[in-house]
Amino acid sequence: MKNFSKESLNITKEKLNEFKQLFPEVFGEGKVDFERLKLILGKNVSISDERYVLNWENKSEVFTAVQTPTTKALCFVSEESVKPDSTENLFIENITKI
Repeated sequence: MKNFSKESLNITKEKLNEFKQLFPEVFGEGKVDFERLKLILGKNVSISDERYVLNWENKSEVFTAVQTPTTKALCFVSEESVKPDSTENLFIENITKI
């Protein structure tokens, strides 16, 4: 049986690596130069503030939390769920370690 890592993927690192593959010229000192990226993309860049958005307190912290690797998992709890075979409403519990 193959051993798997118990830690979640590092989404930020993976996305940056993919981005670096597409646009290596916009990276300097390991960081993205957005001004250079705007020049490369030309007319395809939108810098307008005219769009619909949903805002809430600490919104930026959510994006950081979502991209943070974890060893936690969610588990289905059948005894707490109602009609688990015929509904989309299931009881799921957070466990601390896999």
